Amino acid sequence: INHDQLPNQYNSMGSDLFTKVPNPLYGLVPAKNAILGSPTIGKGYLLKPHPQYLSMTEDSPNIAGSSYQALQVRVEERFRSAGVLLVSYTHAHLQGTADVLTGYLETSRFGVGGASGVQDNNNIAGEQSLSSFDVPNRLVVSYTLGLPVGRGKWLLSNANGFVNRIVGDWKLNGIYTAQSGFPLAFQYSSANTLQTNFAAGDAGPGLPAGVSRPDFVPNATGCANNKSISGSPKNKLTKYFNTACFVKSSEFAYGNEPRVDPDLRAEGINNFDFSLGKSVSIEGRFNFEFRAESFNLLNRTQFAPPNAQVDVATYGTVATQINQPRLLQLSGRINF
Repeated sequence: INHDQLPNQYNSMGSDLFTKVPNPLYGLVPAKNAILGSPTIGKGYLLKPHPQYLSMTEDSPNIAGSSYQALQVRVEERFRSAGVLLVSYTHAHLQGTADVLTGYLETSRFGVGGASGVQDNNNIAGEQSLSSFDVPNRLVVSYTLGLPVGRGKWLLSNANGFVNRIVGDWKLNGIYTAQSGFPLAFQYSSANTLQTNFAAGDAGPGLPAGVSRPDFVPNATGCANNKSISGSPKNKLTKYFNTACFVKSSEFAYGNEPRVDPDLRAEGINNFDFSLGKSVSIEGRFNFEFRAESFNLLNRTQFAPPNAQVDVATYGTVATQINQPRLLQLSGRINF
């Protein structure tokens, strides 16, 4: 957070903020400071709360908060034939003025939309929105089940010793996960004049507000008040949402787009992991364990969030995936 941002009532001065005027700090600040130590200075510098400094930042101040509400349901069923089924569901809502400040990192690892900072340091309340980590729905189904095949079981109950070693005592294990995608966060790769770190013609911090966000214009040409585009994620890789709905804000104003968009989300999780295994006793002294495992059994692709930086050539496109393709592995172990 920058505590030396230009007060918002001066934003209407526009480019006049950079008009050079006599510098009352001249001679009081070392001349090696190219801005504060020069004979003239832009008006905007003198209108900041602490004009004797270029900026005053504080890391992780306690000025924001968040609210989380959730409904959690858990159902467990145990079977007589050596099995268990566990179903967990969460319906949740996470919002507030606090969020992650390293969106670039979370985007690549978890598929988070990438909110990465405050827009207006003078208006923390204006940061109120969904959280980058808001997950409305998450369902996890896990199970372990012994197959009813082999001696004493429903199928091949009279199998001899050799056949039973092959077909008996197999166990299925699996996890199915379904989760809503994370919401998108729109911003600029470059800053407008209020957010820039360099005032016109200067070599230091200017009127430094936070990150730059666009305006959502529902009646913009091609928008028709509809941010979403129909179709599967695979069919929207080159245009994941209606890009015409977001436009660059003016140079001396803040974008009206919230920190996290309330309507647009990246692709969610829909994944099956599965394993099949058994244990065989050998002459009473040895035990052989075999497992066949598959992660992402159906080889489903989970695409990364689309690029939500309005001023880049790849705006609105999806370039990568964030999950791994199907992975198969076999293992065997002898215990003695």
